[in-house]
This record gives sequence, structure tokens and C-alpha cells, in this order.
Amino acid sequence: MRTLTRPGYEEDFYAWALDQAERLRAQAALRPNEPLDWENLAEEIEGLARSDWRSCASLLEQILIHLLELAYSTAEEPRGHWMAEVMTFRLRLRDILTPSLRNRLQRELDERYRNALRVLTLKAARYEPALLARLPETCPWTFEQVVGDFFPEPPSPPTDRA
Repeated sequence: MRTLTRPGYEEDFYAWALDQAERLRAQAALRPNEPLDWENLAEEIEGLARSDWRSCASLLEQILIHLLELAYSTAEEPRGHWMAEVMTFRLRLRDILTPSLRNRLQRELDERYRNALRVLTLKAARYEPALLARLPETCPWTFEQVVGDFFPEPPSPPTDRA
């Protein structure tokens, strides 16, 4: 007899919540007279999963924005702040990242990178317009670098040729 595996609450909350919402909806079809608000219970549990997803996606985009600033901006003053922000966002991400969220973020790295570029384009237009020309169109780092302990080297300062 084959045992169906289900995602565990502690191992992968995101997958667990989606699985539980699906199961609640299946129960609603089997037990329509049960005095439970099956659909809204399922919606609320799915909402918890969506909330974790939105947090992870946002944190990844923030990490990407600051990694891009560290790698391509010639500004000196905020570098320490950007590094601290990257570390803070990575720690927050690690607190909620589950295996299924990790897989989804990896699949959507290009989309998250494009979102980060859109935000950075607005920032750069105001504070460092020359940065825009240096930003790569595609993500220059692997997912593991972005969420790991990697920090890019600062760009070389422009040389004055007299």
C-alpha cells in the first residue's frame, strides 16, 4: 500500500498551507451540511501562503536592488548601508523561506530581477543617472549568490585621462 506524502507544517509551511486549503475544499464537497465555512477557511489558509510568498518576493527584490547598487554604483557614502540592508533582508528571507518557496523564487529570479531594475531605474534617474547605462539587462548572479553570503566587488573608479 502506498502512503501519500503531504507537506509538513514545520518543513514547508507554504506547501502545507496550499495543501490544506485544497483539502478543505475537497471536504466541503463531501460534507456540505457540516457547520464550517469551508471556502473561507480555505481562503484564509491560502492567504497565509500568499503572504509568505509576497514577503519572499519582496525581500528578494530588495536584495537584488542593493546588490546592483553595490556592484555598479560609484557612490561611496551609502555602501555600508546597502551591505547592512542586504544582510538584514537575507536574514528575514531565511526565516520564512521553505523548500517550495525557494523553488518558486529560483524559477522567478528573472522576473524579480526585472522588478528590481524598474525600482533602481527610478532611484538612479534621480541620484546617479550614469548608473543606468551600467546595469545589466539580465541577473548577473546565481540564485545561491543572491540569497547566500556573496557581496559583489565595487566598480572600479573612473580614471581621469588628461
